[in-house]
Amino acid sequence: MNHSVISMLGRIVANNSIWKKNIAALKERDYPLACRLLEAPLLLDRYFVAPASDYTSILTIQMPDGAYFPLDEPQDSLKKRQEWIQAIGATFLHNAHVMLIGFCSGHHISLLHRLADGNTYIWIVEPDLSLLKAAFHVSDFSSVILSPRILFAVGLSPEHAAKKLFTGVTSNRMRAQGIRMTYPPAAGRLYADYIRKMAISIEQATRGEELKLRTVETQGLYILKNLAANLPRVLESAPVSNLWSSAAGVPALVVAPGPSLRDALPLIAAHRDAAILIAIDTALPILVKHGISPDLIVSLDFTELNARHFDGVDAGIGILAASPVIDPQITRRYAGRTYFFSHHAARLIHKLPSLTCLGELKAHSSTAHAAYHLARRMGCAPIVLIGNDLSFPGLRRYAPGAMQDALEHPTIAEDALFAVAANDGGTVKTDALYHMFLEAFADLIQETAGIVINTSQHGARIPGVVFMQLEDVFMTPNRQKVDTAFLARSLFPPLHRYRRLAIEDLSQLIAACRTSEKDLQKLIHGIRTTSGMEPDFEKKIRHTYDAFFSLHENNQSVFYICTFLCPRATISLFGDTDRTFFPGGNTDPENKEAKNRCLRYLNDYRNAMRLNAEVLDQACEILQRDLHCSPMDRNRIHP
Repeated sequence: MNHSVISMLGRIVANNSIWKKNIAALKERDYPLACRLLEAPLLLDRYFVAPASDYTSILTIQMPDGAYFPLDEPQDSLKKRQEWIQAIGATFLHNAHVMLIGFCSGHHISLLHRLADGNTYIWIVEPDLSLLKAAFHVSDFSSVILSPRILFAVGLSPEHAAKKLFTGVTSNRMRAQGIRMTYPPAAGRLYADYIRKMAISIEQATRGEELKLRTVETQGLYILKNLAANLPRVLESAPVSNLWSSAAGVPALVVAPGPSLRDALPLIAAHRDAAILIAIDTALPILVKHGISPDLIVSLDFTELNARHFDGVDAGIGILAASPVIDPQITRRYAGRTYFFSHHAARLIHKLPSLTCLGELKAHSSTAHAAYHLARRMGCAPIVLIGNDLSFPGLRRYAPGAMQDALEHPTIAEDALFAVAANDGGTVKTDALYHMFLEAFADLIQETAGIVINTSQHGARIPGVVFMQLEDVFMTPNRQKVDTAFLARSLFPPLHRYRRLAIEDLSQLIAACRTSEKDLQKLIHGIRTTSGMEPDFEKKIRHTYDAFFSLHENNQSVFYICTFLCPRATISLFGDTDRTFFPGGNTDPENKEAKNRCLRYLNDYRNAMRLNAEVLDQACEILQRDLHCSPMDRNRIHP
């Protein structure tokens, strides 16, 4: 760096108006990152600012050897950036998914953002939090920060940054389209090793995602089989809608297994009769070990592992409120004592008109949300949250006694944690998943206008929720014992009368699946017999896609229930990358690639149709036998 520029280096003014504008914008776009950036040090003895020839400001680093390293070209800076963007190519920012490694002075990302079309997403990957904090003190990037097409992976290792690419709004695009990588010239020198490791990490993460998609397909079949196996139980049970407005003004305790549950257990036991006790299934073994029997147990997770929460628990404890997707081992334990509810993962239920009476509970990937929503639909007030820490107070995940305590957990990555406001007025560390749960909880509570009290003193603060010590909650004057006998009475009548209608609904879905399977097979045959050398190859591919979309439009119900069985096709065809499908090119290899890709899509859906028809047909046979059986005989048929 020449002496004339060195002589013009200036100090960064801490917490200036530019910083405040940038950090305010970042809080709107990426609140966790904003929190981490506020905690990061501002290294005023390392970062300086200098003027460029185009009258912009350049961030400059003083290196360990004392030399000054500018993060942009001081001379002919505008010309150099234009040469850089021209070297990238005109199509680089067209309907693309792009990663910029190295924020530097911020001028390169501003240029990319300005030139990219409306279908392009750009990730800012900056390894150094302190560098980004310094840059945010130098120039106003608020318009870039607020753009929904800009995403951030800052202060992360290459491994964690690569994994983050598969999250959020661009996850489908990453899976289907991959990502294009670029970096400013200064970042190429500053982060050469990081860039090399990032390329390796992206390749490894992509292979991991391919395995995960195959796992999702397996899980989709697992969910479908659980739903089908549980259908007889659903029709012998009560809809959760029987409980709507059944406990107006009655207090409810919604218990989760967070670390704060440990200290709350003595108070819950002492005042057990003061409210309706609704337990998340993960909290059940903890409560039972302390002699506390919940009134309702909410279960949502479809995995077999989830059934372990009920191991060693007396089958007569509590009444189950369950999604039809849970493991049938659980519903068998609670035969005749279950309320079933619908939610977004129970796709089959949504397409059975006979079961619309179940009632919907909202669960944004968290059973705690469903438990709260159940209390709200019952009319309970106030709703008291216990053990809903949504953070890691004391660096614990669960209260002692949780089933998960017996399992090994991966170490929480320090660079993935950030501070959020706690109920005690301080802060507590959480991660992105729990923060997502927190925000979704806040939205659900606001949407449903619940009167909610959070008793987790050192847990994360949920906006719109009042904090109160649990001791104070139970000191309410004129407190009376709550009569919960209505919970058992409301189990009757069950849904026996809907069995014939359910059989008719299933029969129609089965027929539609088989018809769609045959239609898809015809399209597959047409593509297989098409040569990549044919002059109208691209036209035939486009015609096949048009026919596929027409099938989807005319048979939306069966395609809807097939989604979890073929996520790769769904992501590519109906995600945010549907404009990028490849109909062919100018060479035989390009056409072969387009042909194989089209065949993969069609085969995914054809196989899903076949699996749906087979599984639903088995469920339909059981329901038809049930029509002529007594309840005792039905238990022998599906014990």
